[in-house]
Amino acid sequence: MRGQKSRAGSGVRPGFEGGQTPLYRRMPKLKGIAGGMSAGVPRFVTVNVGDLETACEAGGAVDAASLGRLVEATGAAGRLPLKVLGDGELTKALTVSAAAFSASAAAKIEAAGGKAVIVPVKAKWMRPDRKTVKAAAAAAAAAAAAAGGGGEAAAAPAAEE
Repeated sequence: MRGQKSRAGSGVRPGFEGGQTPLYRRMPKLKGIAGGMSAGVPRFVTVNVGDLETACEAGGAVDAASLGRLVEATGAAGRLPLKVLGDGELTKALTVSAAAFSASAAAKIEAAGGKAVIVPVKAKWMRPDRKTVKAAAAAAAAAAAAAGGGGEAAAAPAAEE
């Protein structure tokens, strides 16, 4: 037996192809969330006006909870806000509650005699930076000093008496 595999030691590393560019380097890089960029991540669960026409009764109220069978609401998509898009036609008067509407969708809903109600979306919590916290604390201390006539400095002599 002769050759590289018959020698002592670990041999070649996994993925080595004899000097040829290995497969894992020839493949394209992943885009979207797997590639570390948020451009491919959806921000809304979408539904078209034409889908509302087929799925809802006239005069009804429509929101994300009532569209459970029409909108994919599993996993992370269940936490996304609803956006109504303007593809299709609408002849029924509906009251649609969503986080966002396209301009054509809002026009079609109101032209059919319905209402497009914008529901506020809960703001994503982010840790405040130190500068903002210090500035807010300093402003609160200044306001307390101005209101109390000196703040802690005025309270100290009163305790000594």
